[in-house]
Amino acid sequence: MLRENEVVELTPGLTLPTQTRVRYGETDQMGVVYHGKYIEYMELGRTDFMRAIGYTYRRMEDEGHFFVVVEMNAKLHAPARYDDLITVWTSVTKLRPSSLVFSYELRLDDDDRNSASNGEGPAERDGVVLATGSTRLASLNAATRKVQPIPEVFAQMIRRCLPQATS
Repeated sequence: MLRENEVVELTPGLTLPTQTRVRYGETDQMGVVYHGKYIEYMELGRTDFMRAIGYTYRRMEDEGHFFVVVEMNAKLHAPARYDDLITVWTSVTKLRPSSLVFSYELRLDDDDRNSASNGEGPAERDGVVLATGSTRLASLNAATRKVQPIPEVFAQMIRRCLPQATS
């Protein structure tokens, strides 16, 4: 896992991990993570990805830009439960002049503190894909709230992280 404020080398296909542990308040009456929380986990991955490449949301806003989510999707594959350790794997898969797409894979990163109530132990669940998804963000001018090109310094960073076959 990345250390706080660690900046990574920008390489093609860069995919970065973020970990979070499921809190009790994130679960529903059935003891599983409420479906809306997966979008929040993806946001956590996206924010950490930007911080790790050296271009934080705070910096972007200070420079007069906003990124707004204009499209999101998520597919839930398996339930997460209270106290599960989740790793959110985040990458950028598309870059356009005024938008970009982040992709996510959420996996269970179980440890010995977990024991599922359905009889599955940690070893049986470790590495299970919990959810996959993506978000498309548009670049806005902070003053006018109008769509604008992504700041060139950030676009250059993202180009270095894209998979080889993507532009």
